[in-house]
Order: sequence, then C-alpha cells, then structure tokens
Amino acid sequence: MHVPRYRRSAHVLWRNVGHEVVLASPSGEGFEVLTGAGGQAWRALETARSAAELTVELAAWFANTPARIGAEVDSLLTALHARGLVERADDG
Repeated sequence: MHVPRYRRSAHVLWRNVGHEVVLASPSGEGFEVLTGAGGQAWRALETARSAAELTVELAAWFANTPARIGAEVDSLLTALHARGLVERADDG
C-alpha cells in the first residue's frame, strides 16, 4: 500500500514571526497563520513526511502520544493540502 508523503509547496511564501508561521496563499487569497503544533509541522515539512512520521515527530516535540494527536495531524495535512500550502511529494 502506498503511503502519501507531504512537503511544503514551493509556491508558498512564508516567514517565522515569533512562535508563529505566516503563510501567503499561492492563490493570492490571503494569509494563514500557524501556531503551536501547526507551526512546528510546517517547519518539519521542509522534508517530505508521511502523516504517521509527522505525528511521531510532533508527539515527541510536544511530549504527547501519537495516538492522542494523530487525528489532528491528519486534519491539519488535509486542510493545508486543500489550500495548496502543502503538496504530496509523489505528485511532483
């Protein structure tokens, strides 16, 4: 079974602002602000990762368990992908 891997879209302009990450939508329709785990996920997606890999990394970073945050990581990746902010690494 193929497991999708995600990475930041090269078309997104972004900046770290304190503990937040500000993203400029590639469609030109505004900005997204990621805080906490969302910001850390964005930083981690510099390198392509599966949802499971990202979940394990974030769980360790925030002293949590993958079982407790897995659904939130899946939702975050789905939302970021739908907005064109991340892309599937195997689509490029």
